[in-house]
Amino acid sequence: MDSQQLISQAVNAYDDKSFIRVDDSRREQPADNTCRPIHDPILDRGYNFEAMVVPTRPFEITALPSEPLLLFQQFVPIYLVESWVCYTNSWVSHRLEQHEDGTQRLHPQSRLLAWKPTSTAEIYVWLATLMYMRIHKEPNIEDYWKVSKPKDIRPVHPVVKWISYNRFQLLSRHLHIYDPLTLNIDDMSFYGRTFSRVHAWSDHIQHISTVFYIPGTSIAVDECMVRFLGRSLETITIPSKPIPTGFKVWTVAQRGYFLRWIWHRPGRKFGPVGVRPTYRRLPSQLRMMRQRRQLRERNTIHLNPTQAVVVALVNLLPTSTYHVFLDNLFSSCDLFRRLRQRGHGATGTARKNCGIYKPLVKLKAIDNTAAGSLEFNVVKAIPTADNKVNQIAWKDNALVLFLTTVFKGNERLDCIRKKPTTGQMQARPIQRFFGDDPVKQVSIPSIAAIYNNEMNAVDRGDQMRAYWGLDRRVRRGGWKALAWDFLLEIALVNSFILQQRGQPQWKAEISQGRDFARQRFRKAVGGNGL
Repeated sequence: MDSQQLISQAVNAYDDKSFIRVDDSRREQPADNTCRPIHDPILDRGYNFEAMVVPTRPFEITALPSEPLLLFQQFVPIYLVESWVCYTNSWVSHRLEQHEDGTQRLHPQSRLLAWKPTSTAEIYVWLATLMYMRIHKEPNIEDYWKVSKPKDIRPVHPVVKWISYNRFQLLSRHLHIYDPLTLNIDDMSFYGRTFSRVHAWSDHIQHISTVFYIPGTSIAVDECMVRFLGRSLETITIPSKPIPTGFKVWTVAQRGYFLRWIWHRPGRKFGPVGVRPTYRRLPSQLRMMRQRRQLRERNTIHLNPTQAVVVALVNLLPTSTYHVFLDNLFSSCDLFRRLRQRGHGATGTARKNCGIYKPLVKLKAIDNTAAGSLEFNVVKAIPTADNKVNQIAWKDNALVLFLTTVFKGNERLDCIRKKPTTGQMQARPIQRFFGDDPVKQVSIPSIAAIYNNEMNAVDRGDQMRAYWGLDRRVRRGGWKALAWDFLLEIALVNSFILQQRGQPQWKAEISQGRDFARQRFRKAVGGNGL
């Protein structure tokens, strides 16, 4: 192992046998460590693929609490809210003391001068009001407290019964879910200033999410965005995303249910899970022993910072065997081998520069030209030289490349397909297959059918998050965006899925709407219906 390789190596904080390198990948953006693998096509191949046997295991939902509110309080427990109350009251007392001694004067008309200590019940009422605003949307926050006037008829929002406008704004501004006076510096060094402030609540939600929901076999890893337009070193901009600017979160989910997540740290060289080992001067004998060990590690699998997140997320799940679905941002033979070493299957789409078999790369390169010769629904499967990863090319509208450790390539599923309307060169084979028929039953490879069904697990969760979205820009306090526009939404989404797919002791709501929210928050607001 040469010195250059040592310089570019780190260890996965969640898997001490995984190593991270940055010299064999390409960054998506100069200021962001999200990167794709860059490997030359290979000519070596195998001839007897050893498919992993991953038993199909459905998810299980354990016994749920007796009421919707109690289910929600599993994600926002009373003991945690009590700590928020202490943090908030102590912080406001500190600010008022600064005002009194002249250290930091407040405006004479500041709402904070009329502060009264908050309570656990009031925080739940504030959360209920926040949820009401996500269901009944108004252009401005003050519109919820406005009354009708002649020629200006307005709806009567019941939030006026629970909390005043000034009190709601005061809590929105000064509510703290962390202790701002004694924030742990060690946590800030690893999680970052913003993420460390929501770390306690985030860990609790992740723990509860797998207490009531035991994951099945198939899981998906993807990224999601949390909108934030203020100043922060942790935000990034991806113009192609529905939420272009904000915090990025790496997430593992199943059928829309969020299981685990890791905050993205764009400024860290080795990514959010990379830890640089500390080297010190050793005696000559120990140096020789380490050099021999490094020589033995030449065949160690190295991943880039983005791929290392996949291994970390899977390791955070309850111990079991999983089938991990990925998109081409992550896929490479090295990552799939590492997941296989950990006892997990993997399937994902692949790019031409991820180290895949060279003849398949050539087929992909000529797919959109007259030289493209593959007919629709043709499958080519080529194992890697060690027969541990299968490289599959399937001709659909375009040629699709897959990597997998589970599928052999000859498995088929029947499905109904519509004739595509595209007129591109690469789609001519499928146009010939359909002829004049607008719809046909087609036997397509199982890898494609199952991948399409399982890979969108995170996207399903994001769609449900969007339903609960407040649609208000957060420009001040990045932790507030993470708390109220991500963690609270996940608490809502996961609790909804639990009662929808589980066996609750109340009438389950099958769609996200006002009835479900009313059930959940009726007691929190003292019995006043939404």
